[in-house]
Amino acid sequence: MTRCQFEGRNIDAIYANYFSRVREIAATGLIDCLAHLDLVKIHGHRPSADIASLANETLDFIRGHDLAIELSTAGWRKPVNEAYPGDRIVKLAIEKGVPFTTASDAHSHAQLGDKFPALAQRMVSFGIQQVCVFEKHKRTQLPL
Repeated sequence: MTRCQFEGRNIDAIYANYFSRVREIAATGLIDCLAHLDLVKIHGHRPSADIASLANETLDFIRGHDLAIELSTAGWRKPVNEAYPGDRIVKLAIEKGVPFTTASDAHSHAQLGDKFPALAQRMVSFGIQQVCVFEKHKRTQLPL
């Protein structure tokens, strides 16, 4: 999403549309994991309404389709300077039993594993004790 895509638009509507699209992707059956669950925050735009209901609905949908979500360091390299997804979404996902995978979303070799020590610390702070990996669409849970 580019900064200009937000100009003159209702931020609450953008968030609602974004989470709706995430659910559409989850419904395809083509994926194992959803990345950048709250990428919509990339430029720091925040909705005026609480996103808990959007996040809850989306996480329920993800759990219902037995998908994982990605904990990514990429947001720390973006204008928002915040990991994906945000703390509130991570807490809700833990409550719902949604499994996690990790990524740095590297677009070059220099970004491989970028800020993984900080991500590991973040996971520990949430009490996350397992991460999942995929091979040929088969998920395996591994201890941290």
